[in-house]
Amino acid sequence: NQQPATSNQQLAAKSVNARYANLNAGLNDRLAFVKSLFGGDDHDYQRVVAYLATLESKAECETFIREAVQPEYDWSKCPDVADRFMNLVYARFE
Repeated sequence: NQQPATSNQQLAAKSVNARYANLNAGLNDRLAFVKSLFGGDDHDYQRVVAYLATLESKAECETFIREAVQPEYDWSKCPDVADRFMNLVYARFE
């Protein structure tokens, strides 16, 4: 009684989606993140969040954001929004 090969792929996708779901920003937060942190580019926001979902530790997320995301976008003008975003990112590791 073998299961189809896709069931493993579905389980893997589900576990990534489960971790991603923990970054479950409400609509207002998501709009604030896109506008304030990602220059209004929803695609960039989704790309960053999807990549963060693949990382295995808080330290990996910190490094990625510090070295790859923050140099591309100026978060210094909206530290409160950046803090809310980071808290959601880190919440899945607590």
